[in-house]
Amino acid sequence: MRIETYFARPELDGRSQGVAARLERALPSPLQLRIVDVVLTDLPAPREVAAELFTDPVVQRLAAGPAPLEPELSRWDWLVEIAFRPGVTDTLALTAREALEIALGDEATKGRAVQTARLYALTLPGSPGERSVLKGGHEAVLGGAGGHTPGGAGDDRAAVEAAFAPLWNPLVQSAVFVSRAEWDAGARLPELYPSVSLDDPAEPERIDVASMGDAELERLSGERLLALSLEEMAAIRGYFGRPAVRAARAAAGLPPEATDVELEMLAQTWSEHCKHKIFNAEIDYAEAGAPGVPPRRETVRSLYKTYIRSTTEELRASRPDLLSVFTDNAGVFRFDEDFVVCMKAETHNSPSALDPYGGAMTGIVGVNRDIMGTGIGAAPLFNTNVLCFAPPATPDAEVPAGLKKPRELLEGVHRGIVDGGNQSGIPVAAGAFVFDESFMGKPLVFCGTGGMMPARINGRPSWEKAVRPGALAVMVGGRVGKDGIHGATFSSLQLDEGSPASAVQIGDPIIQKRM
Repeated sequence: MRIETYFARPELDGRSQGVAARLERALPSPLQLRIVDVVLTDLPAPREVAAELFTDPVVQRLAAGPAPLEPELSRWDWLVEIAFRPGVTDTLALTAREALEIALGDEATKGRAVQTARLYALTLPGSPGERSVLKGGHEAVLGGAGGHTPGGAGDDRAAVEAAFAPLWNPLVQSAVFVSRAEWDAGARLPELYPSVSLDDPAEPERIDVASMGDAELERLSGERLLALSLEEMAAIRGYFGRPAVRAARAAAGLPPEATDVELEMLAQTWSEHCKHKIFNAEIDYAEAGAPGVPPRRETVRSLYKTYIRSTTEELRASRPDLLSVFTDNAGVFRFDEDFVVCMKAETHNSPSALDPYGGAMTGIVGVNRDIMGTGIGAAPLFNTNVLCFAPPATPDAEVPAGLKKPRELLEGVHRGIVDGGNQSGIPVAAGAFVFDESFMGKPLVFCGTGGMMPARINGRPSWEKAVRPGALAVMVGGRVGKDGIHGATFSSLQLDEGSPASAVQIGDPIIQKRM
């Protein structure tokens, strides 16, 4: 069953207008585009229930049943449907499933598939035979591709696929392209997309690192994307080889070998994302002097301690409003006698380089959580960002193989931050762009948020807390899929065409808003 929601009047859908403007950079204009939000399920949900759950009846219309597309959407040349790959977290589907469970009951939905997709119905100007000459700049793209007759569906396919490339990420999504001719010949969109069952393994894997040679350790780090150096792997080997450690593990009921869980914990804790090894490293810096001036040399013991923490500590003596810094998830300073303000910013560079939209969204909702997790918990009020890319007009030929085009990065990252904030109910109040060729290899994506807390709760400072034995940890959100695994360790590696899909993270701002 396909449940499709679309706007009754195209001009009411700001999304379609924005996407159409992007497509017209590569396709003839004026084109027409309708966006349809799709829920796919093997649950026979009554039409009236689907309409109540998934449409705004004032401005939207619903098509439900095994065959999609109402007659008013029938004038199109291409259908393009984008959905998540198997195992990747689909946060909209999680919300749709919960809505169906509330409406129909747990038993009716148990074991049923619920997926989502976004469908684009594209209408190109003119008849197929005219399109290759409609827009001179696109004649080479739309004419004669793949040996087809000029103006035929084969010509359009190459151009349409290229135009839609920035709108989906093959690392985590799939895209289906159906032409009008293929539809008339009987082709249809999928009834359901492939899925996987996420079952917990019964036992963790045991890995005898203590007996491995250097080459084996390096191979283990590479194959598992631990991103640990040989020196770090050797330290792990030495630890698990100590007789005292083996005896203590045996007494605790643990095997002598390292488990895969333990290796993953060590790898993420020692990653660049968590440990900031470069920031904390000892750096020998040399600067050539001007003619007649001797060169300057300096040893920096931790960029972080020398230039960030020390500066803050120097200012702290003259800033009595600074209440907490470097101790919790966010900094805290006094707003007035009754309220305090929390501020947090961090980078999300590598995830955003792999999946601009998902990586940036995860960055912004992550700092939202840092505000919620400071002290007894602040209320997030606004988001901010600073985004650094290579110039958007950089010619495609100058973009190294395996890297995304700067304009695609910019648009995806910006949209991810805005959507993450809007879906969480937290507006983006300020932001900035920086363009420079040095950001071609990796963008810098700074995500920030601010929030407020009462200064005192039950007579105690709100920014102070202690985690004690016996406290409960509660995880909220989608169950982890193939996405997000090694997102932290990947921060220690360079970007290339072999960068893993699993390092891409999918944020869940809808659940976060409810939190």
